[in-house]
This record gives sequence, C-alpha cells and structure tokens, in this order.
Amino acid sequence: MLPDLPELLKANGESHKRLHCPKCDPGKQHGASLKIYRRAFKCFRCNISGGILDCLELLGLKAPQQSFPSFDMLPLWRAYQQHDSLAKEWSVSRGYPTELDVDWGYAPEGNTLRSAGIDRKTIELAGLASEKGELFSNRVVFPVKNFRGKIVGFQARAVEDSPVKWLASKPNIYGSIDKYFYFPQQVNLKSTEPLFLCEGVTDALALKVLGIEVLGSFGIQRLPLDLLLQLERPLVAVYDCDYQDFSCGERTKSWQYVLPQLAWLQRQRPDLKISCWKLPTISGATDCFDVCKYYNWHAESLYAHYQRGLRSIPTLAVETIHDLQTLLEAIAGLTITELESQAIEAKVLTHGGWLKTLSDYFL
Repeated sequence: MLPDLPELLKANGESHKRLHCPKCDPGKQHGASLKIYRRAFKCFRCNISGGILDCLELLGLKAPQQSFPSFDMLPLWRAYQQHDSLAKEWSVSRGYPTELDVDWGYAPEGNTLRSAGIDRKTIELAGLASEKGELFSNRVVFPVKNFRGKIVGFQARAVEDSPVKWLASKPNIYGSIDKYFYFPQQVNLKSTEPLFLCEGVTDALALKVLGIEVLGSFGIQRLPLDLLLQLERPLVAVYDCDYQDFSCGERTKSWQYVLPQLAWLQRQRPDLKISCWKLPTISGATDCFDVCKYYNWHAESLYAHYQRGLRSIPTLAVETIHDLQTLLEAIAGLTITELESQAIEAKVLTHGGWLKTLSDYFL
C-alpha cells in the first residue's frame, strides 16, 4: 500500500507542519508556506505543487523503494474505453467533424470502474475516488500522459449541463495533471515543424482535426515549462482571446499570464524559436475551437489568418497586455526590434512611466 506523504516525511525525520519551501525560501527568511496533504503538496508563496515523489525530490528526501510499487493506470483506462462510442457521440454533438479519432473513453452514470472489477483502493490511488463513489459520472474521459506515453491521470468533460464542466483526477503518485500536457497524438520533441501550444483539451482536439501537432496545457497560471525546455523544434503558442474589463483597461486574460512564462522559457533557451498566434477577431469566437469551427475545419482557409496573426513575444505583449508591470515582465531580457521598442516606449508613456526604466529590461 502506498504510504501517505506525512508518514514518509516523518520516517525521514521531517515534520509535515510548518515547512519552508526550498524553491522560493531556501534561507527560511519568510514564514512557512509549504502545505502538505495526504498525497500532494503546494507552496502558497510560489505556487509550486505536485505529488508524493515531487515533494520528496523538492525536499531532497528519498523513499524506500518498497514504498512505491509499480502503479499502472492502464486497467482503469480500459474500463473507460469500453464506452468510447458515447464519447464519439459527444464530439459530434459539440461540432467536431466525424473523422476526429483520438483516445477517449466514457464514464456512464454510476461506478464505471467498480463495475469493471477494479477495487476501491486502486481507484483511490489513481485519484478517481469521491465521497459518493467515483469521481467521473456522465463524462467523456481523456487520458493524460507523460512524454514517454505512460498514463499519469485523467481529465473529464461533462456531457450535460453541469456547474463544473471539467474535472481532473486528484493528485496521485505522479502528481497533479497540471504538471503535464494533454496531447491527442504522439509528440516528437525534435522536428523542423512547429509544435503548437494551446489551453485545454477542447482546443487541442480542434487543432488535431487540422493535422496540427499540439500540446494542451491545463490552465494558464503555471505552465509545465520544465517539459518545454526539452523541445528541439519551433514552438507556436495560441491562447484564448477572452477579454475582460479591469481597472487599467481592457486586456486579454490568457496572454497576460502566458507571455511572461514564455519570456522566461525564451531566456532559458535563446536557441528555441518561440512565436505566438493571435487568433483572428471573429464575432463570438474566443478560442481555437470557435475559430476552426467558423472556418468549417478547413486548414487552407485558416492559413492566411495564421500567417497574419504570428507575433513575437514582445509584439503580442504590447498588443494584449495593458498592465505595465506585467508587460515589462513579459519582455524582460528579450531581444527586441526597433519597432517593438518604439511601441513599448509609447505604452510606457501612456502609463506615465519613465523611459529610462526600459533599459533594465532589454538586451
């Protein structure tokens, strides 16, 4: 049986209470910020989180080998795959073309996994148990894998009206799924063709229909950049144009979180070509799925807009981020063109800033 995280810390002479985060507070100059759960952890200062193995690695601890038996998600996935025809029906009802064919399953109402002969303890270890039985019911289920193809968790979409459209498996031995990407095809880390990066399963499936190799992130606030550091091919990020009103004006919510992270990635890997695709402005369309559906899933029709919508990180930051501090974070340390410099200076002036502050951000 897999031991709980507090038990493992105690076995290593560590208390699970009042822990300092080695990542953001190595000198223990601030208050304790590391929260330990049964099978997961989270730092409330730098937002790093993960499963049991991640926590032990962060703290520089080792677990006895016998504490971590091999855990295979495949039997659980096969139980969901038995109902994959219902997932196909959902995709067609959503507006995807009938030729879309990916790994998906379905969890009918009730206890799908128990009905397939899977015991309660295995369901709990996989992060798929709930107080009422099983986590997924009346949902299309998608497997989440690591780059080696091993299933590490699941993401599930409600097929009926629900206050919670998407549910993820709870943190397990492999951590939470936001440490990984969803990809509906085999990912090649090395290629001359660009790899696209979008948000979530829905948009990833839309780009898959067009024959595009894609990674879908689970959320936007903390991308698994450590995985992107492994890439040896161009990267094109395409995120939602979901506008919201803020006190400083209208800005694009997704890009304001994503661009500073892409800038960090670019600073770590200056050899990696990173571009951003600003989606065309179409009434009622805010994401890849909407845009692809608007163009009736014709890649050729969308290609011209793709060419016009390509931006560098600094250019898109100027166009979409109105908060000055976030803008400067998104361009920090990047090489910029003269035109980009002029546009950034103009934006700083409109915020009453001083041009001399820009010298701290540019190469």
